[in-house]
Amino acid sequence: LLETAQLQGFDWTRKFDTCIWNFPHAGVISGFFDTDALVRWRHVNLMRKFFFSVRKILQARGTVVITSNARTKHVTEDEVIKAGQTANFSLEEQFPFPEWKYCQYDRCFGDNRDHPSKKRKMATDSKNWYPSQRPELDRVYVFKMQDEEPDLMVLEESLAQPPPLAGLVASVAVCNCGLMSPNGKRYF
Repeated sequence: LLETAQLQGFDWTRKFDTCIWNFPHAGVISGFFDTDALVRWRHVNLMRKFFFSVRKILQARGTVVITSNARTKHVTEDEVIKAGQTANFSLEEQFPFPEWKYCQYDRCFGDNRDHPSKKRKMATDSKNWYPSQRPELDRVYVFKMQDEEPDLMVLEESLAQPPPLAGLVASVAVCNCGLMSPNGKRYF
């Protein structure tokens, strides 16, 4: 496994047999939920672009492993599978996360739940998880890269379009400084 610190001076011509992405997430937009159109658009396109990009660092017939939750709202199971297939990866298997050899992975949420004190509390307090995403619903998806290189036009055509600006403007409050928050959750 590569850590960020190891990337300095890394030989970028090297190819890997496996790439693992644990619980992909495009990052938090403060005040917005994963179900908001703007946030979901970011997540879906990140997953689609990932599958096209990862081909460059994988050996022939390389493997991609994605872990996610069966009830996730930002990139659904169907979206993960579609993103892989669009980039010419075949879904080889899927199984419950606890059956995986790396099941001790400490999941990150990208928000205040990643603080060490919250991590300890999460072990005993179910209110700190995403309400619909219980750990027992965590899944592992294993994809195999097919030999045929996908057409980049397919990537362009597969990318989700951003939500209409009019819909976004109607759903948020904006202050004079440019800070934006969903209606009903004013942070200014």
